[in-house]
Amino acid sequence: YSLLQCHFHWGSEHTVGGRQMDMVAHCVHSKDGVDGMYGVLGVLYEIGNAQNAFLATIEDHLPGASMTHRRLAGHQHLLDYDDIYAGLALNEYW
Repeated sequence: YSLLQCHFHWGSEHTVGGRQMDMVAHCVHSKDGVDGMYGVLGVLYEIGNAQNAFLATIEDHLPGASMTHRRLAGHQHLLDYDDIYAGLALNEYW
């Protein structure tokens, strides 16, 4: 699979145990050599004090907590999407 794009939703579209998370990143991948086959990784975020290297690169562009839903667009810098996993317990998933 190859990463095509990531997009963000302020106010996740998904819930865990009935709880909506503050933000979700959807990383869309295509299956190499096969048309029309995709995989999407969703990374859920909640507001807190923990530092996140990936979010630090875009935090000036994130919406305020008063907004209910917004797509982050127009970010002009290259992002290292490996940082999206920083600090996550990769053995925990839903």
